[in-house]
Amino acid sequence: MTPSTSRYVAFIGMIVLLAMFDGFGSIMLWRYGQGEKIADSDAILKFLLGGAALFVPYGFNQMQKAVSSLGAK
Repeated sequence: MTPSTSRYVAFIGMIVLLAMFDGFGSIMLWRYGQGEKIADSDAILKFLLGGAALFVPYGFNQMQKAVSSLGAK
């Protein structure tokens, strides 16, 4: 297999996003453990949806494969 630069860049980007999501989540849990009010439910929902963005490229790739397999028949 030949190495792909775009896949390497996507992998590094995913690691960076995952580290940011983990870092912000740890800060929120630390503040909650200290007894502080962290955020309302809308802010927490936005945070969790931001973490779901890690899986959006995978989902689009799977949809592309499904659509192209339907057209190939």
